[in-house]
Amino acid sequence: MRLFLRQSAAIARTVRGQADAESRRRNAHTLKGAARAVGARKVAERASALEHAPHETRALRALLREIDRTCDYINSLLR
Repeated sequence: MRLFLRQSAAIARTVRGQADAESRRRNAHTLKGAARAVGARKVAERASALEHAPHETRALRALLREIDRTCDYINSLLR
């Protein structure tokens, strides 16, 4: 879980600053796999949406919100 927290935070920081759709797509794909591995279904769904529509700012915002929610939840469990 801690690895997922680090990975998702790093990817969130990266995609926030990326204007390049291909880089967003690759990072979304990576995050989708990591999220599935730990059972973070909603993050995986949002990552998949961004992977398929990397130009969509709505998909990006939805993914970033879900990452924040999921990471907050995981952190509360690890305390």
